[in-house]
Amino acid sequence: MELYRLCSARHQTTAFTGIGASIAGGRWNSRGVSVVYAAESLSLAALECLVHFSAQTLPDDYISFALTVPPRVSIERISLESLPNNWAAEDSPVFTRELGDEWIRQDQSLVLQVPSAIIPSECNYLINPQHAEFSLLQIASPVPFKFDPRLKA
Repeated sequence: MELYRLCSARHQTTAFTGIGASIAGGRWNSRGVSVVYAAESLSLAALECLVHFSAQTLPDDYISFALTVPPRVSIERISLESLPNNWAAEDSPVFTRELGDEWIRQDQSLVLQVPSAIIPSECNYLINPQHAEFSLLQIASPVPFKFDPRLKA
């Protein structure tokens, strides 16, 4: 399985430590919980970033990483059907953060597949950077990524 991650080039060296998510928190993790967010496609990764920017703050220093997850790696899944109706609210509910935090605490799998709040029929993937299988991920060299300037309109 191939996944994609976008981040600012200045965070290249920490892109797979989970420190950014630990500092800010996210839909699937609380502050203080390290996790790496990735998406099933580069376009979904871009959309997941875009919801956090305005036309005035659209970044021009991003890079993308492609990750290959070997078939033997452990993956857990949270299905869309198992989530409450408000799971994708703009202000992410405590419930989803608790699910991700508990997944990290249990440390039973490297990857957690979750629905995208932007496109629920597509998936994002949380990666536990402390999991024993983390070294099995194949992370390609970063590639410059530019958001199309028409997105500023």
